[in-house]
Amino acid sequence: MLNEIEDFLSRKLLPEIFGDYQTCNRLFERINYQGFTTKAEEVLQQVESIGEQLTLVELLHLYETSVTMLLVNHGIFVSTESEIRFDKIYQILEAVIDLSTSTDAELIMEVLESEQDNVEKLSDIIELTSDLEAVKIYDIVYEVDGAFLDKLGELVTDKVSHVDLTLTDDTKSISRNRFKTHAVSEASTATRQFLMDGGSFGLPLSALLLVLEDSIVEQTPNLMLTDIVSMVLISNTPDHLLNETVLAVIQQVTAEQSVASDLMLRVGSFLL
Repeated sequence: MLNEIEDFLSRKLLPEIFGDYQTCNRLFERINYQGFTTKAEEVLQQVESIGEQLTLVELLHLYETSVTMLLVNHGIFVSTESEIRFDKIYQILEAVIDLSTSTDAELIMEVLESEQDNVEKLSDIIELTSDLEAVKIYDIVYEVDGAFLDKLGELVTDKVSHVDLTLTDDTKSISRNRFKTHAVSEASTATRQFLMDGGSFGLPLSALLLVLEDSIVEQTPNLMLTDIVSMVLISNTPDHLLNETVLAVIQQVTAEQSVASDLMLRVGSFLL
């Protein structure tokens, strides 16, 4: 399927730009990212109905969304401003994936133990272990979840022989099951779109809030509550903490106290 995608892109893009997406395909193959291939096939099937130009726009958007969400699943958040070139984002993803096999343990630990903020640490680590410059990474990455750096620390200090640097853990199947069997799963909008775009189950709530908070607070109170509950359900929050976590998120993201109070009164029925 990637061959068909590349054939289409090679006819529509300049060679130097096409090369960026071809390189990205090799990365997707390397990490066995099947989700992209399935969605790209659906996009290409629309050529006859929407035309090649709109198909190209949708396909390029899919690439950007897929790479961005793979970074989100690591707890790394990048700017999606239009002036940022796609190749810079996928190069960061590739460098992050390569960290799982890095042999520069001493240098990485030195950065991890520094007083820098999380984005500065990631930028310096990637500069040390790849051909990318820290200052360019710092311009694109705006947040790094501390859990990612903790996992990287475990790897380079040999506390584990191998670690998946994504932030999902053993709760992934639990959070998937409780979301899919809950009544809110069909009604939620922002959360469902996040999952459709390639977001993962079992991420820390702190990471999900960075991605979803803006979309959630723009909704009506009823939809807001639905998505807050959904977001907590797909996170790695333990079952026994679901109720109090939803209440805490409501207080955090709701500007009007009267709205927050109303939503908090309704939480119990949503979590039944």
